[in-house]
Amino acid sequence: MTCQSFFGRQLRQLGQQAISFVAEKAASDPRWRNLSRPSALAAGIFIMPAIAVSAAYFSRPAPTVETIVQHENITALDMPDVSAQIAQISVSSATVSRTARTAKNEPLPRLFARMGITDPKALDTVTKDRRHALAASMRKAGANQLVTAEVFPSGSIKTLSVYLENKGMGGKMFTLNRTSPESDVAISSRPFRFRMHETLVSGKVQGAIDRSLSRAGLPAVVIRQVHAIFDRDRDPLWSMNKGDQFWVVYEKKQANDHVVGYGKPLAVVLRRGHRTFSYYWLNDGSQAGSYYDKEGMTARRAFLRVPLDVRAVSSGFNRVRKHPITGVVRPHLGTDFSAPKGAVVRAASDGVVRKAGWGTGFGKHILIDHGNGYETVYAHLSVISKGIRPGSHVTISQQIGRVGMTGLATGPHLHYELRFHKQQINPMTAKIPTARALSSSKKTRLKADIAALEKKFDLPTGKSSASTAQADKGKPQKKVN
Repeated sequence: MTCQSFFGRQLRQLGQQAISFVAEKAASDPRWRNLSRPSALAAGIFIMPAIAVSAAYFSRPAPTVETIVQHENITALDMPDVSAQIAQISVSSATVSRTARTAKNEPLPRLFARMGITDPKALDTVTKDRRHALAASMRKAGANQLVTAEVFPSGSIKTLSVYLENKGMGGKMFTLNRTSPESDVAISSRPFRFRMHETLVSGKVQGAIDRSLSRAGLPAVVIRQVHAIFDRDRDPLWSMNKGDQFWVVYEKKQANDHVVGYGKPLAVVLRRGHRTFSYYWLNDGSQAGSYYDKEGMTARRAFLRVPLDVRAVSSGFNRVRKHPITGVVRPHLGTDFSAPKGAVVRAASDGVVRKAGWGTGFGKHILIDHGNGYETVYAHLSVISKGIRPGSHVTISQQIGRVGMTGLATGPHLHYELRFHKQQINPMTAKIPTARALSSSKKTRLKADIAALEKKFDLPTGKSSASTAQADKGKPQKKVN
């Protein structure tokens, strides 16, 4: 029952009781019977309408819920179930992130296959593109270039970016982009710049040294550079044993939140037993800088007595020798090393190429000026390496050619000469510079660089020299290819 119904009923009862009260008073009390007609009429005019109006208002029926709903006029519609279609669109639009590094002379279809990409339309776009020439640029860029991709579940590309470095602090980024798996591929290119970030990797030797370095997180390209710090026959890393420790600080090239490449090692610290050996890079004015121990001595010898891996001497330095072809007795002012055709020939020291080409008796040969009066000659080569030409700079142990038998030669071998102030000397017995020491000013700069790296990375300190580390070979490891 509503409030209006309740009060309406009460007022009706009150009106009935008032009427009954007046009738009873009129029957029993003469004064009520003698009430003048105007007075009774006035009372009725004011009292009864008030009661009637109140009763009428409070006795109105309250509106019901059913009545309200009828006025809303709501109609239910049957909607199609599109949940399956929405789920399918969500799945088809999801992408997977993938990264890879390019291999040398790797075709683009093979790179796509390695990354799980099956996108003939994208391949066709790259092949036909002439404006950006991505395919040609990748062939020229070489190995170890970063490639990132967002790939649809179908295997087609959403976005793919190729970072091609140049020799400076940047390069060019090529991007393939589309909005859906079925849409066309757009290709664009723009330059990018990277910043160098110094990073520390450390760990213990747990087997082969290269595998231990790799497990610690050192990239393969940096591992090769660490080995290149030392002479091939005096690399202290091959003497590291189980439990020995290493610390390597190296450079990362970062751009767009990606590691696009790697720079050089800045510090290599080796702890063998209780002895610590440290090597640090310094910009000493040479083309690529050099590595020194804390005393300012180079990590590598200044000269290699034997500039190739094969060391069999077939004909030594001799001032009186009968030539095997001409039969003429004449001085042999060099050393012949017997080696198979194609064996790698290396620069004996840092220097500048003065000659590279054909000589009458020497065949294909190279002459390098090492400064301070020293020169070296490499003769009877089968191949002169790419980039080796007059005026080009070389570093110690750099490959400059391959063994052959061009010119006057009875078989494949390397004729090697060491000259001092234009005079040939015996490279096997001559007193040649074994190491280079820094000047006092460069040594001061080296110590400042060492102090900064030791403080930043909390590197262990040690006073053992580079020569001590290389002489103290310990138990050698087998090289793992």
